[in-house]
Amino acid sequence: MSGPVSYLSALAEHYGSMGFPPYEWTVNEHAPLTRLEKSLAKWRVALLMSDDISSRCDLPWDPLAALPRSGPHHCDGHLTRLIESCLLRLSGQHGVLCTKNEEHTVMDTYTSYDLVEFGKPLEARERPMPVPRGTEVLVRVRRSGVCHSDLHIQEGFFDLGEEGKLDMGERGMKLPQALGHEILGEVIAAGPEAPDAPIGQTMLVHPWIGCMQDDCLVCMSGRENDCTRMRAIGVVRDGGYGEYVIVDHPKFLVDIEGLDLDTVTPYACSGVTVYCALKKVGVEDMNPGEWIAVMGAGGLGLNAIAIAKAMGFEKVVSCDVDPNKMQTAISMGADAILDTSREDALDELRKITGNQLLGVVDTVGIPVTSRLSVHGLIKMGRYVVVGLHGGDFKMPLPWLPQKSLTVRGSYVGSCNDLRELIALVRTGKVKEIPVGSRPLSAASDTLDDLKAGKINGRVVLTTD
Repeated sequence: MSGPVSYLSALAEHYGSMGFPPYEWTVNEHAPLTRLEKSLAKWRVALLMSDDISSRCDLPWDPLAALPRSGPHHCDGHLTRLIESCLLRLSGQHGVLCTKNEEHTVMDTYTSYDLVEFGKPLEARERPMPVPRGTEVLVRVRRSGVCHSDLHIQEGFFDLGEEGKLDMGERGMKLPQALGHEILGEVIAAGPEAPDAPIGQTMLVHPWIGCMQDDCLVCMSGRENDCTRMRAIGVVRDGGYGEYVIVDHPKFLVDIEGLDLDTVTPYACSGVTVYCALKKVGVEDMNPGEWIAVMGAGGLGLNAIAIAKAMGFEKVVSCDVDPNKMQTAISMGADAILDTSREDALDELRKITGNQLLGVVDTVGIPVTSRLSVHGLIKMGRYVVVGLHGGDFKMPLPWLPQKSLTVRGSYVGSCNDLRELIALVRTGKVKEIPVGSRPLSAASDTLDDLKAGKINGRVVLTTD
């Protein structure tokens, strides 16, 4: 025998010689090991390495004692995850555990769908299991949303119009890397300095993490999304297109117990992004009869409509070129729709709003939507851009003082903003946008569909 079979047989023999109860192992060269079988095998190796493994792993008991005598096949996933967590704490480097004579070595690996070359499809790659250190936690990814920003990153640049391109490689992005920043998953392990890590719980990950340095004023004040040295998960380091991800600290985990896993996942980006943009428009400054417009009816745009209505914005017009998406916008609560491809789109916008357009949230960010926005806004109007499609922004400079316009950008949100949004979602006031589900292995094909405009709403990738 060779490979997993000989390994298991050897471990079973070692385990029995130590006086523990026998366990039934199905020895079959052609049968892959289950996750629990692998975990138990490595735990047995760990027993050979230490006389006091319980204390080293901060556990008051031996997980094997909880197994039924008939073997591991009837044990639940919770026990498996406890064993994996102990192994990760015990492991000195990336999950490598071996016997005293190093005859058998086991490397924990996981599958990640990585960007290996800019402009190319993602590739499935096996990676060593990361080990949480310090305040870090290890999350088993259960859901990962597919965002339009991932397309720009995959292409390797953002369009800066007359200023050229923002090249991701020149900015220091190192490939290969797993994309994906809308992440929901189960916390399975924590570093020794992680306070109150919710092991075993499924949490929403706040990916917009700053430098976390004591001298960073924005990070220390809870505005980590404004950090100039941001270390966003899935943007500058590995994200949710892999089966596991490291999160810097438990404070970046948000409780979503009781909420639908598919629909809550996109709130980590598309939801919190438009929520913060809407706060900048300011519902408290709206007068009766005044309107806001949402440019774009994709994942961000639909969430913007649903969240705007939940926040109390009275009148919302959805602006897009896709009739199917605009019909979805109506179901999200839009009071009117506008086809921005019309030659008279500006006149129609003024007609729809009664020339009372006070705010615009632009989830697209292209010259057409910016021109329509600044021309359509009334005095004291507010134009907030979150879309990253690209190009140049132009407007007559005298309008800024003459019309007292506010033009500003808004980039994602803080963890506090995300918690506020989830609290709003829990009230039941936020309508759920359409969310489709695909396996994690479909990450690259889903990006292709998103680029082709074939997705209405949002898609989340799942490992369940």
